[in-house]
Amino acid sequence: MNWRSGLCLLAIALPAMGLLWPHSALAQTPAPNAFSGYATLAECKAFADEHANLGQRAAGYFCAGELRALAYVSHVLAPELRSCVPADLSNGQLVAVAVQYVEQHPSQMNDDFMKLALQAYRQTWPCE
Repeated sequence: MNWRSGLCLLAIALPAMGLLWPHSALAQTPAPNAFSGYATLAECKAFADEHANLGQRAAGYFCAGELRALAYVSHVLAPELRSCVPADLSNGQLVAVAVQYVEQHPSQMNDDFMKLALQAYRQTWPCE
């Protein structure tokens, strides 16, 4: 084999290897959690931010609605998730408790935000 045919073989082999290698590397990388504390925190904080733009405020309202739903069902969840959130709290109070908990537990920022909110509610309003 002369050097030209070696180069041709190399020119064919390297791109072929490049096509295979990134796919196997990507297959081993877990997908980021779009609902993690890190991903959701800014949206929930926008609920109380009067300077947030319309899109941010809409995301904040969505977050507040999710937290309201969690609070509504909190007393009927499994014992390890159960909390007794008072029914007369405002959405702002629910958001504040969840946001504060997530910010105080940075090592859990990759966990699901709603799971963290349930932990915040359980810590703040345990059932007795």
